[in-house]
Amino acid sequence: SDKDYPHALKCINKAISLDENDALAWNSKARINQNIGNHEDALKSFEKALTLDENNVKIMNLISVELAELGRFDESKKILMDIISIDKFHVWAWSNLASVYATGDLNYTKSLECSSIGLYLDPDNTTALLAHVIALNSLEKYPEALKFLDHLLHVDKGLESLKSSNIHDYQVMLMRAELLIRANFEPEALEYIDEILSKNILEGADLVTCLLKKFVLLYTSGDNEKVINGCNEILAIDGNHAEALRGKSGALFKLKKYQECLDCCNVLLAIDGSDVEALVILSVVLLQLERSSEAEEALKKILSIEENNPNALYHLSLILEEQKKYPEALKCISRFIEIKPTGPEVPMEKAKKLRDELIEKIQSK
Repeated sequence: SDKDYPHALKCINKAISLDENDALAWNSKARINQNIGNHEDALKSFEKALTLDENNVKIMNLISVELAELGRFDESKKILMDIISIDKFHVWAWSNLASVYATGDLNYTKSLECSSIGLYLDPDNTTALLAHVIALNSLEKYPEALKFLDHLLHVDKGLESLKSSNIHDYQVMLMRAELLIRANFEPEALEYIDEILSKNILEGADLVTCLLKKFVLLYTSGDNEKVINGCNEILAIDGNHAEALRGKSGALFKLKKYQECLDCCNVLLAIDGSDVEALVILSVVLLQLERSSEAEEALKKILSIEENNPNALYHLSLILEEQKKYPEALKCISRFIEIKPTGPEVPMEKAKKLRDELIEKIQSK
């Protein structure tokens, strides 16, 4: 256990003091430091062990891992290539090289080449599998990435059964949830996320990440009550979480709970007064509540931030038309038509009709 490490280090240091040329003792000291996350000391001890046992590829491989942990990726790759020059069938060298390319260099094509060799040598190597998944995911090959991740979970029974208590393992599981979403398996993704959450091991940023994935799925499903509940779970952890507040305000608007929607928008604007998305929702809610002067103020603020914001241009033109400020309304709606906003809910035909009506009203004066 963790409590044994200080005593173990004391014993190893005593052994080293009796024989400083004991490669096994230095290797043991390095592994203890590795286990407690003391990577600098682990690296020094592995390097000492290697001077006493030259060309030991196991020690060289462990040195490469520590170098990668310390962000020294080029040095890590060099040692791994040295191992491969000694033993071209060294599965861990290929697998760790794939990992360095995937997480350090972000060279996913190269990572895929190395992990493919690692998996050819050992189809169940978990390091090669994880690097392979990361590379495929980054290259947007989601179904293929999901297939290899499921194999990784099958190899590690604790992961497959969701019985692990290791937070790193749950981060791998979150990756699977993300892949299910990206591969368009939404119902399975939602079920899997709920199963992860039921284990009550995630906390802090990891828990929020998981809840956000759930929120995205609920939002696309159109179940607004569940969206609100999902957002409330996030807000219980972080009351100022902007994405959750936006999602909640959008769902409240769709349910016509306008006052609660306004409350969410005001929280967002207290955090960031130039939050355009919050200002758009706020202005539309104010229009629904027939508070047009406040809506006009919000819309003008949006346009001071984004002069071609289509939502603001369209709704401000309607307000100005009601106020019989026809030239100003025409300027807004003409700019709306000119920028050609796209999307299924864009009221382009209504905008063109309004433009024509405004031209007629101005000419008839």
